[in-house]
Formats: sequence, structure tokens, C-alpha cells
Amino acid sequence: MPEILDGAIRRAVVFGNSFAGAENAESLYPDGPMLVVASGRDISVASSIKRLAPENVFLVQVLTVGALHQADSAALRVAASAWHDELATLPKPLLVVNVGGPTGNCPCGVDLVKKLVVMLQNVLWSCGSIRISFSRRTPEKISKILVEKFASNPKVQIWDGEGSNPHMGHLAWADAFVITADSVSMLSEACSTGKPVYIIGAERCTWKFADFQNSLQEQGIARPFTGNENMSC
Repeated sequence: MPEILDGAIRRAVVFGNSFAGAENAESLYPDGPMLVVASGRDISVASSIKRLAPENVFLVQVLTVGALHQADSAALRVAASAWHDELATLPKPLLVVNVGGPTGNCPCGVDLVKKLVVMLQNVLWSCGSIRISFSRRTPEKISKILVEKFASNPKVQIWDGEGSNPHMGHLAWADAFVITADSVSMLSEACSTGKPVYIIGAERCTWKFADFQNSLQEQGIARPFTGNENMSC
């Protein structure tokens, strides 16, 4: 293990020094100080490196709420332009509903989706339009329930998985989001837009997923979806 980590440190220094323009990529090893910057899944690996590394290796942990993603303002501007013709003309407010699928620590079953259907029916009056999309984890028995209930409603459009994925367009053009609690990635992206985010199923999550949900709500970044919301406000 020490040999492996020593190699990892040496490669990291070589990579970093090469970007810094060092003539000899290993010129700062082992005499100069080195920073190991880690975030997300890399933190555990970086911590192991720090424990076995020399004193001149320093660890910087970048802590974030949620998952790292690429849906920044520049990406959303590009998406807004790309999806303008399809989404800009939809009646406002546009509510985007993202449905994931069950996970070991965040169940999303038929009962929850039936509850979601009732809630969406309750807020439909305040929406100009609704766009529903599913993830690759969404079981057919779950997507089928929503399709059967809303496919014929003129206010509701459901992405059938064909053609270009509208996810980035939805992030750019939505006025509000309803998202199942199982998807940390979708929640992180939606919350980063600064638009209202409503979560369904958060109370079912356990372990670190429950901590994530609590953090979002405690900071006022997201709130539970109740079905009593007025989306036009």
C-alpha cells in the first residue's frame, strides 16, 4: 500500500508540475510542498495519501452539498439557446418533474408515484405547462402510471426517451422543479439554478441520503412537495 500511494503522490506532482511549466516535472519532489485537492469520492483516497505521505504534503478537502455537475451558468445559456424553439413558447409557469427510481437508501415505489400523481393534479391549475421526464433507473411500472394519468392532458408533456435528452433544456427553461428524492444528481443540478425545487419522498431516505435531504431543507434550498403549492406565485 505505501508503495502504491507513493507512486500516486509522485504522479500527482508530475501532473501538477507539468502544468506549472517546470522543466523537470519531478523537480519539486520531494523537497517542495505539495497540495492534494480532493472532492466527492476522491476525499477518502486523498485522506489515505495524506496519512502515509511526507510532512510536506498537505490535503485540501473541498466540501460541497450535493453532487458536482456541469450545469453552470454558461452551460445553461447554451441549453437555453439550443432548446429555445421547443421550450420558450410553452405557457408559463413551466413546472419540470424529474422522476428517478428506487435505490437502496431512498425508495421510490409505486405508492410514492401514485401520491405524486394526486399532488400534480392538485397544482395543475396553477401551472401553465408541465414537462415530465424519467431517468434510466425509472422502472416501467412507475413511468406507466404517470403516462396513463397525464398523456392526454394538454398542459402536460412527457418525454418518451426518444431523441435528444431535454434535461439541460429543462434546467434552463423551467420556472420550478418537482424531483423525487432518490436522485442526488438531479437535485443538485436543479438547486444550483436558484429556482424553486420541491422534493417528494425525502422522508423515506436513510444514511447520508437523509443527511443530504435535511441539509437542502435546513438551508432553504429545497422544500417538500405537498401538492398545495401555487406555482404561479
